[in-house]
Amino acid sequence: MTDRMHQDVLRKWKCRDNETPEQCEKRQACDWENKTKKAAKTKNQRKARLVREREQKRKRRALNKGLSLESVDKFK
Repeated sequence: MTDRMHQDVLRKWKCRDNETPEQCEKRQACDWENKTKKAAKTKNQRKARLVREREQKRKRRALNKGLSLESVDKFK
């Protein structure tokens, strides 16, 4: 199979029925953009979760030592 035929087969495989190659490329670009946005959103959620967990650990340690959070903040 020649390279040109191989590209045509791949293009047909990726495109939906009644969709032109231009529409297919546009849709795939949009799908890629949505995936990257979703990845960024989950990354930010992960960061927020880590910050929350860190704060909870800090509070727990302070309570276990019998200290107030204000006194712990002074030593930071």
